[in-house]
Amino acid sequence: MEQYEINRNKNEVGKVLIKIRYGYIGLGGKGQAESLNSEAKRYSGQNRYDALIDVLKDAT
Repeated sequence: MEQYEINRNKNEVGKVLIKIRYGYIGLGGKGQAESLNSEAKRYSGQNRYDALIDVLKDAT
């Protein structure tokens, strides 16, 4: 499986980025739904980044 370096650029704020992951179907605190998972699947989604982590650190 091809692997990529972590993106450490800080120019993502305000942009919509596509995330692609592998994993199992599950629900939050309940964990993996074993009846729905025979093998890990690839999932994708989009996120818009409104701020860098520094904003969250200062808010606490």
